[in-house]
Amino acid sequence: MKLDNTLDKPLIRSIIIHNNELKCFGSYHKVVDVAVLKHRKTEKYFSLKLNWKDNNNWELSIDFNLIDLNNGTWDLYMKEPNHNERIHLQTDALDNSEYTLFSTRNEITRKIEMYKTIYGNASLKVVSPKIHINDYSLDFTSESTILFNSIVEFPSEINMDGFMNHLLLIRNKDNKAIDCPVNLIETNPDRNEYSLSFSFDYKNLVEFYKKTGSKKFSVYLLFEINNQKYIVRLSTSDKSLKQLSSYEHTSNGLKIMFLYSTIKDNLAINLEGVSVSKNISFYSLNHKGLTLHGVCNLDNIPLQNKHFLQRFLIIKERDTLNELEYDLGSEESFEITVPLKELYNLTNNRECVLDIYVQFSYNDHLIRKRIGCEEFNYSKDGIIDKVNYKKMSGVTSYYLTFTPRGYLKILKASHSWLAYLYMMYGQYLDYYFSQKNIWLIGERGNTAQDTGFHFFNYCREHYPNSPIYYVIDKNSRDFKNLMYMDNVIIKGSYQHYRLAAKANVFIGSHDIDYILPDKGINFYSYKKRNKVFLQHGVLGRKNVEYHKKYYEYPFNLFLVSSKYEKDMVQQTLGYSKKEVAVTGLSRFDHLKMQHSKKQTSIIVIPTWRDWLGNDDDFKKSNYFNKYYELLTNNELNTIIQRNNIKLYFYPHYRMQAMIHHFKDIDNENISIVELGQRNVQDLLIESDLMITDYSSVSFDFNYMSKPVIFYHFDRNKFFSKGILRPIEETFLGDICVTPEQIVDNVKYYIQYNFKEKQNYVDKKHLIFDHVDTNNAKRIFDEINRL
Repeated sequence: MKLDNTLDKPLIRSIIIHNNELKCFGSYHKVVDVAVLKHRKTEKYFSLKLNWKDNNNWELSIDFNLIDLNNGTWDLYMKEPNHNERIHLQTDALDNSEYTLFSTRNEITRKIEMYKTIYGNASLKVVSPKIHINDYSLDFTSESTILFNSIVEFPSEINMDGFMNHLLLIRNKDNKAIDCPVNLIETNPDRNEYSLSFSFDYKNLVEFYKKTGSKKFSVYLLFEINNQKYIVRLSTSDKSLKQLSSYEHTSNGLKIMFLYSTIKDNLAINLEGVSVSKNISFYSLNHKGLTLHGVCNLDNIPLQNKHFLQRFLIIKERDTLNELEYDLGSEESFEITVPLKELYNLTNNRECVLDIYVQFSYNDHLIRKRIGCEEFNYSKDGIIDKVNYKKMSGVTSYYLTFTPRGYLKILKASHSWLAYLYMMYGQYLDYYFSQKNIWLIGERGNTAQDTGFHFFNYCREHYPNSPIYYVIDKNSRDFKNLMYMDNVIIKGSYQHYRLAAKANVFIGSHDIDYILPDKGINFYSYKKRNKVFLQHGVLGRKNVEYHKKYYEYPFNLFLVSSKYEKDMVQQTLGYSKKEVAVTGLSRFDHLKMQHSKKQTSIIVIPTWRDWLGNDDDFKKSNYFNKYYELLTNNELNTIIQRNNIKLYFYPHYRMQAMIHHFKDIDNENISIVELGQRNVQDLLIESDLMITDYSSVSFDFNYMSKPVIFYHFDRNKFFSKGILRPIEETFLGDICVTPEQIVDNVKYYIQYNFKEKQNYVDKKHLIFDHVDTNNAKRIFDEINRL
């Protein structure tokens, strides 16, 4: 090559490798002080001093005992004043020469090989060598001790002459290791093949986990050849290793420890909770009942213990917690039909939600998980199957639907015969012949304290003669809020059916189904007339399921609090510009009015975690532990007692069934508030400081110019499906991850008389276009324009 005979480009003419040092001898027409060794895919590099023999010839020594090269390709350059000039490699520089070496730094051995690129440049290829397990057998010599016998093959480039001092290393990510003796006997020198056996006790790793929290371990072999240390990872592609080597650890819940092959075919050890696989492949709901075909299994329990596993199907009523249990047998796959009569006998509630679970009973442990379909089409107001159960007393409708995560659930709604026949025939007459502009307002059906209530209150004050009605369950604790108001409709009454059929506008803080006596798609009016979403908070945090595409009959008017939120609803949720109006929330009006207060108080008001399915999951969860830890923090309790501060803990409505786990905390200074016991907006108005995690009720506090502390102990998991707006735009308050940080901020706000920090005040325009008492008026005007 012409390149070999010129000095125009820096050129390596020969190399020598000795121990852990690579020496390059080359030429260049310029005298340059420094060479650069740079990783091709990252910005990492090393500067290396050049030693010039004369004006044209140089020497470069790379001592791999002094630099740590991670895996990948490393390119060699001359460092010119304004650029880096690539160093070339002479054609015969690698001929008749060893150009591969092994270097051990930071407790891992890497194979380093110089090569010539297609452009004639000098580069180093760095990889982690592996010792391949060609065959193995394993056995438990005691309950927790495993004996591993194998045939392994060492990398061919390693000369095994002088092999000695071998040891197995089981290491975590911090290179902390448990050492195990090994037996190593040469079996086939031509292939660098050896018999390798070792034994270790899982209990030692469990103790190591308790001390360090490490759950994942890598397996390496340490050995020496001619005083050079090698630490090389063991490798296998056998994916069946997991079940064959499983060990159960039960000191803190059921956990499984096992050997396994990683994605990159490395031998490793893992400690994890029980792995559940579950899926429904067929479902139907008809006069015979609920039929399900599917699979459910605990995947990682030891094979020898599979016969201890029992499987059950559980159908649980969400409010009463009544449940049905059915044995699914010993096989992974199942087919079952739950008789319709048994669903009917489960609860006397007029309407309810039935959640569907699989439950595993194994070695005195119960594991319960919701079940559904891996592939599904989600619809908020649609159904996937339905059936009517008819008796002399009336008709009960059951609807099979999906949750946003693909779990199956059954909705129940009971009707008198009069109401059922009205739905079949009479509703159409009322729809076509009703002359009144009827508005139907509500929240979840059992509440009257949020945006629905406040908008209804505005309508009653300003338009008392208009046919505007509020829907609520007769057993609701919030019924007292409506006791002295007209146009209040009992949910499920015959009058409710008729008004729902006649209504021109449905107005809800949540989905419209909540304020109807039956599924919305059964009402002709729901399909044809206007639906208004008041919202119950300000959007911008967790991804919600109010996308237009999730509705067969979406909202006609979607109300927001700012132009930023409007843009997001249009771009993310799919509504058009004319379908979104900036009004503010109706409940904000009440926040700006003058209120008397008795005592300084703090409200702690967490939002829910969708992944918590039942009481057992909740009690074991990080969510429960973090809030219990906060509420029982000694310094926090001392501060509120010393300063005569009342702390209200107001759990999310989905947490109310688990509220008993906090009852031992309830005392003179800390009040555990049950749903309906106090009006949440009254608590917000009375309180001087809010502590929440991700709840949009924090915006109410921002609206009142009160400080908020956010407890983000699980932010990555909570926002695993994404966040709608940047953190700094939507959390206007102090973000903390530990109780200690929260306590420090509480002390700060007590010291400064609970004054809101200016940097959060300056961001309010991102959340509110209006800060006044005219939100309900703007809402009324927008609805009137429909």
